[in-house]
Amino acid sequence: MSKYFNFLMVVVAIVVLGISANAQAGLLFSDSFDTDPSSSNVNFQIDDRTGGTYGGTGSITYNSYVTGTGNSLSVGFTDGSKEVMQLDISSSESDSYGFVWLDHDFGSTDSAGGLDIAYSAKLINLGGQFQAIAIGHTTAAITDSDDRPLSHGLVFFIRGTGAASAREYGTSTTAFDWLDGDPNDEEYHDFLFEVRGSTGDNPFDGSDKVNVKMYVDGDEVIDYTTAGVWGSNNYIGLETCDTATSYFDDLSITQIPEPGTFALLTTGLIGLLCYAWRKRK
Repeated sequence: MSKYFNFLMVVVAIVVLGISANAQAGLLFSDSFDTDPSSSNVNFQIDDRTGGTYGGTGSITYNSYVTGTGNSLSVGFTDGSKEVMQLDISSSESDSYGFVWLDHDFGSTDSAGGLDIAYSAKLINLGGQFQAIAIGHTTAAITDSDDRPLSHGLVFFIRGTGAASAREYGTSTTAFDWLDGDPNDEEYHDFLFEVRGSTGDNPFDGSDKVNVKMYVDGDEVIDYTTAGVWGSNNYIGLETCDTATSYFDDLSITQIPEPGTFALLTTGLIGLLCYAWRKRK
């Protein structure tokens, strides 16, 4: 019986390791923005540079829009040792913007359990303007600067001055600081947005408020909950405003396992261990 028990324990250990591996957050999409050569086409070599469930096959592509004279978008742009996506919106013309967004709805089943959205970015501030991320906007094919993603989603504006603010559907709600010290350091910073439902597992199931914890270089800078219940759509976009140039690198969107999944797995393992212990006697 001892041999049986030991064998079963080995099986349980293997199962636990397998569950641990599969229960980790699932990568839905990642983009290194590495291309050779660089290109003004945001979808250039997208199969080669992307990964995750929806990456590497062309199943997800970007939409993009750049306004203003001389402004540009470039993927595979060389910045020192990095190949990045550059949004050069250095024009001082009014209504100059550069924005990209993924043409995929990360709501509903994709957002069950919550999402982690991460990227590295650098902002060259030429006039106190901003880069921003829009989460949860509802239109996949926005085509002009008056109807861009930032007018539709939960948005975090990140200014070159070190200030930041949250907006819901274009209305500012909360101001905060994203960086201490010298904001215009022209260095890359790591951004992480933990997007969860405020009471449930799914922030984009159409029945819950959205909670976002924003981290910069590992430090939490804001814990924000929307004023009202959010819809079930979730398109994710990045923007840079006039008189600023942004560099984005290593974008990733990761789905977090639902707590119910862990509970089910734990219950099954406990049952298996109890059975093994009884057989051992």
